[in-house]
Amino acid sequence: MGVGVFLYGILLFFDVSLWLRHLFVVTLILIWLLTSLAITKSVIHKQFIQIHLSDPINSFAIGTWIAGTSIVCNVIVLWLPDWEVVVIPLALLNTVMCGGGYVGLVVRQFIRIWREKYLYKVHGILFLSTVSTQSIVMMYTHLIPDIWPIILSQTLIVIGFVFYMISFLMMIYKYARPQQLNIADHWSNTNCIIHGVMSISGVAIFISGAFPSYEVVMMWTWALLWFIIVEVIELIRIHERYKQYGLVKGLGQYHVSQWARNFTFGMLYVLTSLVEVDGLLAIIQNLLIQTLPWMLVLLLVIETSLLFNHSVKTTDYHPVA
Repeated sequence: MGVGVFLYGILLFFDVSLWLRHLFVVTLILIWLLTSLAITKSVIHKQFIQIHLSDPINSFAIGTWIAGTSIVCNVIVLWLPDWEVVVIPLALLNTVMCGGGYVGLVVRQFIRIWREKYLYKVHGILFLSTVSTQSIVMMYTHLIPDIWPIILSQTLIVIGFVFYMISFLMMIYKYARPQQLNIADHWSNTNCIIHGVMSISGVAIFISGAFPSYEVVMMWTWALLWFIIVEVIELIRIHERYKQYGLVKGLGQYHVSQWARNFTFGMLYVLTSLVEVDGLLAIIQNLLIQTLPWMLVLLLVIETSLLFNHSVKTTDYHPVA
């Protein structure tokens, strides 16, 4: 999903040749296929429920599959429009995953979190419930803009906002309680989705025309506010982890949740490039447009390096007898 957002929204910022763009898209499709094979393998080995559904909070991560598939479809439509034969089955599969199971799963898990007192464990992964629905709006608006009913966009966006408000209130409840929080250990990487989810919602509204344009500006302002809040906390967290654990252990460890930053930064850039503002907000807008793409490149390099290093360390070495 993080890589897909880069290809969807950031690639135009750089002067990249057409053949290289196509190579990136094919690479993204291969990543999607490898992920699908891993999911299929867990089903065949009867590990799917244990891995993906047993935990009421981590099960929200299934939303990354839906949003990731939507992004793959959008990227193909953007850079390889002749590949429609590939996009249509993917879009239909994504629709089934979202409407046929994920939305119901989200509702059940919200109830379970409340009833079984999981509120103290919640983190930004809950916002994937909204990201998934808004990504469906973006996918179909790009794929079939002339026949996709605006009422469906409005319905999905509203459902997403209901999920957003529930997730937001749960997060506020957790962090507003009087307690001793060690920011180095108790702040989750996925909390950055709190602004990324509003960015993707604004983009979905803008490209679908589901609601008035002034609401897009409101969402961008809200996303910008939380971007500042979250990234200040992240900088404090970096400092604390460095003090407590050092450079390698504190900052050089790979975790899959770190890719959430790539998604949120990328979506903020896309929304920022779409809104029309003036005055101080226009100055901030221009600053973000000029800096976010380079920040995305830096994040991609860092995350890829950490992933490569992690893969090398976890690969078993069997010497020849």
